[in-house]
Amino acid sequence: MVEPVAPGTEGERRGGVKIGVLVLAVLMAMVMVEAPAYGENEAQVTPLHRLSYTNLTVVRHNPEGLQDDFKLTYRYRLYGENPSLLFKDCEMIAGATTYLTPAFVRTGGRVGIRPLAILYLEARMDWMGSFGILGHVMGFESPLLDASDEAREERKGGSNGEIATMGHLTTLTAELRGKVGDVVARSRGSMIRSVMDLNDGDTVWYEGVNDVLMPQDGWALHMDNDLLWMGPNGWVAGLRHSMDQVFYPHEETYPADALEDLTPNHRVGPLVAYSFYDEPGTAFNKPTVVLILNWHLKHRYRTGQEVSQAMPYGLIAFAFSGDLLRSNP
Repeated sequence: MVEPVAPGTEGERRGGVKIGVLVLAVLMAMVMVEAPAYGENEAQVTPLHRLSYTNLTVVRHNPEGLQDDFKLTYRYRLYGENPSLLFKDCEMIAGATTYLTPAFVRTGGRVGIRPLAILYLEARMDWMGSFGILGHVMGFESPLLDASDEAREERKGGSNGEIATMGHLTTLTAELRGKVGDVVARSRGSMIRSVMDLNDGDTVWYEGVNDVLMPQDGWALHMDNDLLWMGPNGWVAGLRHSMDQVFYPHEETYPADALEDLTPNHRVGPLVAYSFYDEPGTAFNKPTVVLILNWHLKHRYRTGQEVSQAMPYGLIAFAFSGDLLRSNP
């Protein structure tokens, strides 16, 4: 079995570890002051059993994208009706997922647990079917080849263009969060393994959601780090940093030293959200609009090589949720 090699210099990897330790220390310190609360009615008792759903619709620019992520989830409360702050809203979950775009569909399931108010763990598996359009799920023989927007546009519809194919994605997620007053810090990391059926000779494929070349059978890490201010009347404002690191196998066709500059990708910028209302227990709740503008700090094509670094990554989203069944015997 070929072991994955994390690109980047030893100093960069040590720096990433130090940043991760610092983020964890800050979150733990915040939790010691106050466990997180995210606009929930404090008088509302979390039921023992719940069947709920969430829906998130996103439009993106640089790169372009349109997607809808729907989750139907059974939730089981872990602790009593009035737990301490550190154990508030802790639960086990299991449910179905559907992720739809004009170019592909993913559907599957997930299980998760929040053993503490500060910690959430989840495993998700999605089957993926590509429609073979719009330049998505396009295979390449090597991650060193040109996979820019322009290069993929030129390959669309050709013999080496996008393909109608199938595969699956496994996502392992951990989230830490803490709150002091109106300030929330949150760090969410996902290890993603793709297994995709590609044309003979192709070893990677363009994955448009995270804007990376994924291994045909391999792993990547996506992280979102947020520092948020929970304002009055449903307003949230803050800063988001996102990072994507792909772990390409070390092979003679593309040795590790040639992969060092491909990833990680980094972008950072403001986040603003507004929730029209929040009424826990209702079938349609917390309709929310979100705007994110991030500027790429490191990217193979989006920091002046093909796209000006002044051009932001833009995201507009609409989210809502609801409870379909609540039981508290």
